[in-house]
Amino acid sequence: MAQTKTGNLYWLVREIAKRARFSIGDVEIIMKTFREIMEEEIAYKRPFTFLGLFKMYVADIPPHDGWNAVKNEPIHLDKSYRIVMKPSRSLLHLLQEEKDSDPIED
Repeated sequence: MAQTKTGNLYWLVREIAKRARFSIGDVEIIMKTFREIMEEEIAYKRPFTFLGLFKMYVADIPPHDGWNAVKNEPIHLDKSYRIVMKPSRSLLHLLQEEKDSDPIED
């Protein structure tokens, strides 16, 4: 697969503007608002499902013992949180279809 200059916010804003026939400024406002909404959902630890793309939620990590590899000693880690993002099955199926249709197999 050829490398392209895609996958960043700059490209995404312009691509949405082009496909939806919106101005770049309008799309930037939408993306900024989307980011604010997502940050709010994370701050309140509410799960968010973007149908067809992903599910995002905050997972609680209970206090546990770990290992400090630098000092080579055990440490205790307090309760923490992790943001989990899971792709939808439809995205995973896209990868499976690509694998199934690939004529070159090892």
